[in-house]
Amino acid sequence: MLLGWYPRTRLEMDEESRTQKRGKFGAVKYVYPRDTMAELRGWFSAELAARVPACRILYWT
Repeated sequence: MLLGWYPRTRLEMDEESRTQKRGKFGAVKYVYPRDTMAELRGWFSAELAARVPACRILYWT
């Protein structure tokens, strides 16, 4: 579905290379593997702290 919405995306959309995550009501989403997510979160946290010190990350999937 996302490729239909964003056909020219450069993000990796192959479900086989992603990790499946289930919500409490049975919804399924595909997220990056744990190591990649940790690296992304670290980068965003550092960049936000440097650029917008008062910013808080309230949600991370």
